[in-house]
Amino acid sequence: MRNFGLCLALCLALCPAIDALQYPQRVISCTPALTEILFALKLDREIIGVTTNCNYPPAALKKEKIGGFMINLEKVASLKPDLVAAQADAQKKEIDKLAAHGLPVWSKNLRTAKEIFTAIDELGKVTGRTAEAKALLKGIYKEVAGTRAQVKRSGRSRQKVVLIVGIDPLIVVGGGNFINDLLGWAGADNIAGASAAAYPQFSHEKLIKEDPDAIIIPQGLVGQINMRADSRWQKLQAVRRRRVLYIDADIVSRPGPRIALAAKTIADYLYPPKW
Repeated sequence: MRNFGLCLALCLALCPAIDALQYPQRVISCTPALTEILFALKLDREIIGVTTNCNYPPAALKKEKIGGFMINLEKVASLKPDLVAAQADAQKKEIDKLAAHGLPVWSKNLRTAKEIFTAIDELGKVTGRTAEAKALLKGIYKEVAGTRAQVKRSGRSRQKVVLIVGIDPLIVVGGGNFINDLLGWAGADNIAGASAAAYPQFSHEKLIKEDPDAIIIPQGLVGQINMRADSRWQKLQAVRRRRVLYIDADIVSRPGPRIALAAKTIADYLYPPKW
């Protein structure tokens, strides 16, 4: 009888803690990358709001919009979320405002591939999707391993590349960020990878001196015709040899589940698979 009473007391004492561990049912995403992660964790029904920039997966287009680059605090509050996912390294001011209004904010840095993987794991735990998070990470790791194996099988020396994210002024991908990480998976030696800045400004003179084997540019940033008409670009072997890859801007610029796809796309261009 004493044991039964003790068990009952423990159960009653733990009930509030169990209630507090209920998983979120009304989730808002504040960036396209987090939206992709949340959908990949199979939280379709729980997601109630995303930004106007969230265009993938297609189901995101049907969700309520809570702003664009700037978050509409009133709209977020009106949706009564029990979890608001934000990107710590890009949305500090918005996060502070959301927290000040008592909204349940979860945030994480997404600067490097390692941080992205950590965020996926943590979001899986927070939302009760640990199995989905493990499966998602396993799939990403498998695709990355396949890409690395493809590069190795090619037998070619590593290609020097530059990934341009701004034209005037010229801005390229530097070191210490997830794009530099995925370039490495793709067998690409980033000519600006040693830079302490994540996205350093580059001069055309320096670019010509480095003379990369290939140039990677997010689609829509600059046209191939423009590059051919500019004498500065014509001094680069990659332009003369038409070794310029125009890649989907979303897959290469978003710190989310599709970074492995971005690496595979680049590797396919630099080291075409042998069938």
